[in-house]
Amino acid sequence: MTNSEAAPTNISIDQIIISSPFFNEFWIIDHSTTTAQASSHFGGISGKGGDLLYRWGNPITYGRGLASDQKLFFQHDVNWIEEGPYQGKIMVFNNRKGESYSSVDIIQPPFNSVSGLYDIGVGAYGPSAPNFEYTDNSRESFFSQNMASAQALRNGNLLICSSRQGFFLRLTHLLM
Repeated sequence: MTNSEAAPTNISIDQIIISSPFFNEFWIIDHSTTTAQASSHFGGISGKGGDLLYRWGNPITYGRGLASDQKLFFQHDVNWIEEGPYQGKIMVFNNRKGESYSSVDIIQPPFNSVSGLYDIGVGAYGPSAPNFEYTDNSRESFFSQNMASAQALRNGNLLICSSRQGFFLRLTHLLM
């Protein structure tokens, strides 16, 4: 048994998740730091001050991967899933997954329940691929290049808005 598990909700660990579509990744920071602590590497609940606690999507931006390792492409609406069967996982609308299609990705960050931090390792921040990915079978029919969103519902269904196409989609009976 490992200590890696889904992170508790962002409220209980006092963290903020930030999407950076131009860097093609998202970042998690410690919300509990003071201004002075945030300008250092110490302080807050994490003990890491203003350092990034976790990042995912484009390891080339921090020198731990190649362009082929990139997972996010001008993503939007990154959020923790706070309740239901996917609680603690992170969901993001991956706008430009391919040249002409989008995806909705869910990942489980490698949160260590003993240390209260993310297990980062020496390579790219894990996981190496989403735990779940939705894209349409005819990929060109599911493409929103710069606006969109996805939310996990309490019952485990996903509600997806593909803004550029102007439609909502509800996915049911998901397996992860």
